[in-house]
Amino acid sequence: MVKYILSLILVVLCCSVTFAVTMEPGDLLATGQIHLYHIDRITGDKEIIADGFQSTSSLAVSDQGDIYVVDRDRNQIVQVDPTISRFDPILDNKTVISSGGLLVDPHGLSIESDGSLIVVNRELDGRVVRVNPVTGEQSIVHSGEGIRAPSDTAISPNGDIYTYIDDGGWPGIPEGIVKINPVTGEHSIISVDDKIESPWALEFNALGELFLLQQVDDLLKIDLITGQQESVSTLEGVGWPADLFFTENGDLFVADSGYPSSLDNQLVRYDLNNSSLNMIAEDFQWGPRRIAVYIPEPTTMILIMSGAIVFWRRVGIIKGT
Repeated sequence: MVKYILSLILVVLCCSVTFAVTMEPGDLLATGQIHLYHIDRITGDKEIIADGFQSTSSLAVSDQGDIYVVDRDRNQIVQVDPTISRFDPILDNKTVISSGGLLVDPHGLSIESDGSLIVVNRELDGRVVRVNPVTGEQSIVHSGEGIRAPSDTAISPNGDIYTYIDDGGWPGIPEGIVKINPVTGEHSIISVDDKIESPWALEFNALGELFLLQQVDDLLKIDLITGQQESVSTLEGVGWPADLFFTENGDLFVADSGYPSSLDNQLVRYDLNNSSLNMIAEDFQWGPRRIAVYIPEPTTMILIMSGAIVFWRRVGIIKGT
């Protein structure tokens, strides 16, 4: 199996030592409140690759391996470059892609087929915003009318945007799944109430089926045509589900945030067939909140140290087996 090797060369005076860190496609990313973690999908070893966020709310990885984190308190979308050390005194591995403007308590980051970023404002008005990842330009996809307190979005294989209505405990407000046309912004409620209670995270699997993770320890599958809601699992063994992710081969990963405790939190692989879980990693700081699959770009870096000056330089590609 081809492995992408991140090669680190430490040069001290006349001596040099090479350190290698293996990063493979399929490894996982997870956010805590202020950290972004990289998790080895096999060993479960985790490391912080970015920090300094104020309060993360969302995470997504593009097909090209671009990593984006939403810092909700700062109303920012941030791109993280894992090839730059978070300890680098010169280069920052975080770049603010877009800030303020239409972004007010942004959540639910999804990526469209052309690379555009989609977020939804949770606390203000539920409006859906599209962001150009290159220029940071913002535009309104949907005004938020008819949407209340959503914290996630999902994009179907044909490009439709899905979010939801959360009643926030207020009586008389129907909770439901909302479909939004990405071009016209027109929306329709495709599924309402019934089994929907405390909705939190939306995710499509590789078959194009939509799943809704609820904070009442319940996983629903939503029929996109009829709106029928099927209870798939009560996620036995998961204390406080915060996010879910389906891989291409059907594996389901669930973030158990352990809220309100900052301990006993975990990232698990969950088997829906026999309602069993396998813990991948644990002890995240106020997390894991959101998870994604990491698609590392094959890159090699050199770390050069001279006195107290340290800097990174990208120099090529190393592939191994």
